[in-house]
Amino acid sequence: MGVFDIPLVRSIPNLVCLTPTCKEEYLSMLDWGLRQTSHPVMIRVPGITTTTRRAELLPEYGPPVRYEVAAWGNRVAILALGRFFTRGLQVKEALENIAGIRATLINPRWVSDMDTDMLKTIKSHHQVVVTLEDGVLDGGFGEQVAGFYGASGIKVLNYGARKEFVDLVAVETLYDRYRLTVEQITSDILDALQIKEERK
Repeated sequence: MGVFDIPLVRSIPNLVCLTPTCKEEYLSMLDWGLRQTSHPVMIRVPGITTTTRRAELLPEYGPPVRYEVAAWGNRVAILALGRFFTRGLQVKEALENIAGIRATLINPRWVSDMDTDMLKTIKSHHQVVVTLEDGVLDGGFGEQVAGFYGASGIKVLNYGARKEFVDLVAVETLYDRYRLTVEQITSDILDALQIKEERK
């Protein structure tokens, strides 16, 4: 099913796991993985996506671990992993259209390790952190981020799949079941910010 791999690989020392958002980023990661000699590298195939990027603008992949900031904002930070980067962009646009919130949008790229410097920076300017991943929540990327913030005042909303087997279920049905639609995610963020009165 392709949704149970992140919790598995996160437990393996020295293994780098990267999550491209598009084919150009996938090929760039593949090139880096073949050139470097320090780590075994796993790259998640992005699957169906409409995102494309100019290859010459893609950054190096490290280590050290560095998340990529697609857009800086405040109040809300969206960490959208792999093929869910497009969903993150849609949520960002919805927040701006509905409540005038300019959210930060981040392409984490890594799931095997965290960019703790970036997470600390987010902490100083945001109230809510949202993680989006195309994998199970149990033991996944979002759980890792939530663990980092721990008892701080940051609210962390994790979105991904339940730990279950599904067969012949439409993707749209699963998105609704897992609260992964743009409308559901946006509504949850506004509730977390307690700014219902700002909705248009």
